[in-house]
Amino acid sequence: MTIDFTKLNVETRIDCFDILDLHEVVGEVVFASAGTLAEDELARRIFKTEGPVEMTEKEYNDVLQSINGKLAFRIIQAIRRQTGDTDEKEAKP
Repeated sequence: MTIDFTKLNVETRIDCFDILDLHEVVGEVVFASAGTLAEDELARRIFKTEGPVEMTEKEYNDVLQSINGKLAFRIIQAIRRQTGDTDEKEAKP
């Protein structure tokens, strides 16, 4: 799957969405919680890539696990929206 952390469509105010570049923020959070070499390399790939990042399903789940509770829910939802991994009840941009 591909996620572009430089173009996350984040709800910045209620019902107001903005495109934000959060690749460095997400990369740093994943790096801070990396428990394996693979997670460390994934964090560096996210941090250094200024465009779409290819990742496996496992890497995607590792990212979600790393950022859960550390980044705002609306940022996590923006990432999930890019992959189509969202619930129909969520706010749409």
